Amino acid sequence: MFARGERLSVGDLIKQVAHIDGAVHKGKPTNVREELLDEMSRFMFFRDLPATVHHVQLIGRIVVRALTPLRDAILTDKGATDDGAPDLAS
Repeated sequence: MFARGERLSVGDLIKQVAHIDGAVHKGKPTNVREELLDEMSRFMFFRDLPATVHHVQLIGRIVVRALTPLRDAILTDKGATDDGAPDLAS
């Protein structure tokens, strides 16, 4: 994403949620990209969640869907098991 001339990556977003929004620990922005994402987190909401958190959820769903064929291929191999793991692709 581009905002105010800055390129913001998925990595920037994940670091924001983890280290500034407080998923791992609460911190303060240290550069322009972090400041932009911090503003988004405080002022933009989707489904009662900060925009940054909502977007990380969406990224997680995309990753799970993308990895589902690999999981299925592994489980068709003899002896493989998912140990009752929930289906997160939906």
